[in-house]
Amino acid sequence: MAYNGPECYGGGECQVVVSKKRGPLSDQAEKPATKKSRTPAEIKTLSRRRDEEKEYSAKVYALQDKIYKMAEKLHAEYSHHATDKIYHAILQTSRKSLEKCNVSTWNAFQSIKVEELNKTRIDAGELKYRTHELALLIKESWDNMSTEEKSSVMRDKIEVLASICEQQAKTPQNSTLSAFHDASKNIKNI
Repeated sequence: MAYNGPECYGGGECQVVVSKKRGPLSDQAEKPATKKSRTPAEIKTLSRRRDEEKEYSAKVYALQDKIYKMAEKLHAEYSHHATDKIYHAILQTSRKSLEKCNVSTWNAFQSIKVEELNKTRIDAGELKYRTHELALLIKESWDNMSTEEKSSVMRDKIEVLASICEQQAKTPQNSTLSAFHDASKNIKNI
């Protein structure tokens, strides 16, 4: 059987390969049934779980609908903001962690040491150290300090770091802006 398709533009004839057709399902080997038999008590608990899940989903959808209606009301009041943006701004608070980040004396000490070492490098015009690069060096001096010394030296720095954590918890997270900065830095490095 000759075939003059796009692969055969050289003028020669091409052969069409005919593959074997699959047989009917009756020809194929039957698989044994693996259905697990359940007791009536198991069936009732599964049914109850399904009903609870349906009820939960219905309540979640109803709440989401209420929140969207609230966003529409705000959009009517402030028409220059899009409804979807308002809706996402309302829901963003649920994504933030409710727990405060705890600042340890180790974090404070590490921050102080990195700042000290970076002051000399900045004056020399070199790149700043990153915390992970100095962790072993800082740990040696940390192990030589007593607990009273650690707590007295770090008290002021802990307050500063705690205020920074509090500010970061309250600021809105802008993932598109972060992605833009990441992409621009990568492009600049290339």
